[in-house]
Amino acid sequence: MMLIYPGTKGAPVALQSVLRESHDALRDARARQIEARKKRRVPLDDSTDWQAVGEGVASVSLAHGERDSAAIAKAARELVEMTEGHALEPIGDYEPDPALDGIIVTMAVVADADRRMWSAETAAAWDRVRAARVAGDLIAAQNALNDLDTIAAKVVGAVVVDISGAVDLEGKTVVEAMPALVLAGLLAPLYQAARYFLDLPAPKAVRCGLPPQST
Repeated sequence: MMLIYPGTKGAPVALQSVLRESHDALRDARARQIEARKKRRVPLDDSTDWQAVGEGVASVSLAHGERDSAAIAKAARELVEMTEGHALEPIGDYEPDPALDGIIVTMAVVADADRRMWSAETAAAWDRVRAARVAGDLIAAQNALNDLDTIAAKVVGAVVVDISGAVDLEGKTVVEAMPALVLAGLLAPLYQAARYFLDLPAPKAVRCGLPPQST
């Protein structure tokens, strides 16, 4: 077994290749989940609290009878948060973004404690987003979304140690260039690549985005 330490770098790879690999892995995993559930006759949505949804529908009906539009809006927001994205659906083929062509990234392994903390921070921020949306508090929701961007920038700055090719950092580090990367619309794809890298076992992560090894 080859030991891999935090700071170990993977090979420079095309960002597009990493995103394609990430997408294909998710698509294949989703297809297996759906097939397995169908074989066992398990619903494709078993995470929705249908009793709570029924109560929410009843609240909408009651508010409708009372012509209470504010109550209807609040109940509707709650229903969206309780149901949106719960059903497992097939994922289509990867659609490359031409704007990312030529961008080469080098990513490095980080300490597992950092990965776990980033996951916890992300989950907590999403909880705040959902709570704010249900409450109809647009400012609180945006503040929580801004927190998610801050976490994403922190993850990218730690995992992506170099960017080259179609992007010129002008001698800056990825962290120093982060404001420009955000303005260029690169934070989201870089974060997606970094999260995929983080979720792989270290030996696989350092080969992320490379062609499969011949056997």
